Amino acid sequence: KRANATGALLSMIFGILFFLYLTIFKVNVFGMHHIVPVISLNIFIFIIGSLLGKKVDNETINTFFNFD
Repeated sequence: KRANATGALLSMIFGILFFLYLTIFKVNVFGMHHIVPVISLNIFIFIIGSLLGKKVDNETINTFFNFD
């Protein structure tokens, strides 16, 4: 319920840039496929971006989370 557009956009932007960095410069993080550290970074950035962004209004929350 606390997720917002800021977190989503930052997560996508940083994810794409980090994936391109790992792929272009052939950086190997603990022998894992490139997508694993990218997803880990995306989760972290999504949480930080959602905390820093504008709070979602109650009407939007009720639209998606009101199951009564």
